[in-house]
Amino acid sequence: MREVASPRSEVQALRFADTQLFPRPVSLDTYRKISGHGAETFIGARRVPASVFAALYRRAHESPQTRHTR
Repeated sequence: MREVASPRSEVQALRFADTQLFPRPVSLDTYRKISGHGAETFIGARRVPASVFAALYRRAHESPQTRHTR
């Protein structure tokens, strides 16, 4: 682990629990539109506001027919 530690010998780890895959993927472009983050890139983990997650969740669970009628 020393090779991935910060200069102060610190290491961060994430633990995920109760996870699930969305039935349909949500594109990065869709995430950017919903979140309002434009050309944001993902370099590390970040918190997603509940309202953004709810919108992404709805998008991932809507039927393909519903998506094409928007």
